Amino acid sequence: MCIFLGEIKWRRWIPNEEYLNKIKNINTIKILVDFMKDFEYTSDILTLFGREVPWDSWQMPDVSIKTMTGDCEDSGLLAIDILGRVIKRTDSMLMITAGYYKKDGETKRNAHAVVVIPNSKFDVISNNNYFTGFKTLKDISLKWYPEGIIYQKKFDWQGRRLA
Repeated sequence: MCIFLGEIKWRRWIPNEEYLNKIKNINTIKILVDFMKDFEYTSDILTLFGREVPWDSWQMPDVSIKTMTGDCEDSGLLAIDILGRVIKRTDSMLMITAGYYKKDGETKRNAHAVVVIPNSKFDVISNNNYFTGFKTLKDISLKWYPEGIIYQKKFDWQGRRLA
């Protein structure tokens, strides 16, 4: 799913009681980071005419917490919702970066979603990993895309775009 359609779906999403009960005790960043370690990365794949095709569909947090599977924006949506809703770190953001990297001598293009937590420096939740000590948002993007950044899109915990 393109970012625009995912944004709309996310902004319209309303959490249910089952979801709210599951997340209510994830009330510190440490507990969240430990909780996210159980999240299993799975790619979105669409079978079209008998062929597997990469596809991107934004899974809402209530689905992600039931399955504990998904790709980068699925784990990111879950983590950013818990950060804003329970931990009250409303200064955190979901950041999606598209860029270039090298693999097997070839330049490749891709996009990746992470959750950014501002502290004295920036901390990052990426899927089920936690990184600390980034000086700038650009440094975060360059970790995944050292050959160049195409764009960065940032969202608050409620799905609103940030400048």
